Amino acid sequence: MRRYLAARTATLGGAHEDTLKTAGNLGLVLYSQRRTSEALPLLRETMQGLVHVLGRQHPLTLTVMQNLSLAMGDQEPASSEALRLGREAAEGKQLALGSENPDTLEGWRDLATLLERAGRWEEAERFLRQALAGQERLLGFNSKAAQQTLRQLSELLRRQGSAEEAEELRREHSVGVVVSAAPLPDPKHRGPLVLVLLALYVLPACRGCGIGRAAMELWKGFARGSAAAALELELKPAADCWGFFSEAVGMVGQRQQGTDGTAPAQLRYAL
Repeated sequence: MRRYLAARTATLGGAHEDTLKTAGNLGLVLYSQRRTSEALPLLRETMQGLVHVLGRQHPLTLTVMQNLSLAMGDQEPASSEALRLGREAAEGKQLALGSENPDTLEGWRDLATLLERAGRWEEAERFLRQALAGQERLLGFNSKAAQQTLRQLSELLRRQGSAEEAEELRREHSVGVVVSAAPLPDPKHRGPLVLVLLALYVLPACRGCGIGRAAMELWKGFARGSAAAALELELKPAADCWGFFSEAVGMVGQRQQGTDGTAPAQLRYAL
């Protein structure tokens, strides 16, 4: 996979869709080998690249986002960012592909995995039931995906003290009875992710030493790592630091003409 990625990078460039797809596949291989510390930066960088090349709602971007959320949850089970990305991937696939699609159902099953790791068992059970019901209908009771979700749901029920319910679930599955489950939730329509900087203050004695510029570079890096489309802040047009943000940092905005200098104007740095 590494040789294949190197060849595609040399031939097509690092920003090409096929190169990024290969990078995402390599990240998945590393994650499946439990080499999470290697998988995480590669998956995050790949998702960031796909956001800029294909958009945040493209199925390939959502697949890498889904795998990234699993790797993050593996490293930190209670990670709020992992849950946020996992939910966004599941909802995004449902919007892009529809509810009756195997990839959509896999997205909800993976979100259930994250919720289970975080100890949110009731939510995890609900999504596992929804995923299993769809997989049984679409792929068949003996499909690999349905069998995997069945095992996961059965084990979760046992951990909750519902061993009899788990056995009944398996019995019904063996005779071709679709598991009872509510319809998938309505997905949210999401716009581009934007990082908003609320405040930045440098002590007067420390100004002119590059601290402000270093802080802004840190926030730019954080925004890129989160696959944000832009970094924004509001600033009074009459503020002395307007030139710093517009010239040194490279943010774009327009001073409001004919105002008393109190109404804030928005400055934006596109990533």
